[in-house]
Amino acid sequence: MTLFKNGKKPPFMNSEEKDLNPAKVEYAVRNMSYVGLQAMAVYGLLLLGKFKSPAEICRDLETLGGEDGTDELF
Repeated sequence: MTLFKNGKKPPFMNSEEKDLNPAKVEYAVRNMSYVGLQAMAVYGLLLLGKFKSPAEICRDLETLGGEDGTDELF
């Protein structure tokens, strides 16, 4: 499975450090393939399901849009 477009994983995604920040996350997501985005959604839901109910997860995701009322995340 190719998580990133053209199979080019951002170099920082090889780091063993817990050093992701908003800029790195944005860059990684913008460069993920469709399959990569789906895989990350599954992974994220499985992980979040350990901490929150499905209803809480949906509420959180529904409030992620931009401050100007758009659905843009970045």
